[in-house]
Amino acid sequence: SRAKDNAGNLETPTSITVNVDNTAPTTTLTTTPATPNGENSWFKTTPSISFTTSESATTYHQWDSTTGPWLTTSPIVPAGTHTIYYYSIDTAGNIETTKNQIIKVDTGIPVSNITSPLNGAYIKGAAYTITGTSSDIGSSNVSQVEISTNNGATWNLVTNTGVNYSTWS
Repeated sequence: SRAKDNAGNLETPTSITVNVDNTAPTTTLTTTPATPNGENSWFKTTPSISFTTSESATTYHQWDSTTGPWLTTSPIVPAGTHTIYYYSIDTAGNIETTKNQIIKVDTGIPVSNITSPLNGAYIKGAAYTITGTSSDIGSSNVSQVEISTNNGATWNLVTNTGVNYSTWS
């Protein structure tokens, strides 16, 4: 631009550079560890989550909903099965379509207990039934229970008689 006054004085031209950006950013979600470190797509340690964008942008996220407060802080990963929703807005105001990813975290160790025979009981015969219960304080549920009758030299799978091995024999 340049200006001229009524006396004929002419300003030296000035210019500005304007960048046209009509493309929304692309956001990539990364977990550490990079893939679930447990079985069946479960993380057995709490992963960290980071976002990278294809250009300068602000990334928003929230858990289990696309309504409510969107956060720009580092995600705190909850235990259980949850969906993280996220999107970014670049400096030009282009808004990325919301993406999502399911994250499954179970850091709790399951427990099992023998309910019969009782500890210290005397039994006789070549065949006997061992029964028990189990539970998972985490979120992924018990997938199997094994017992040993020789101090851990060998292990045998039990039969599930409840839901998720809540009882077994």
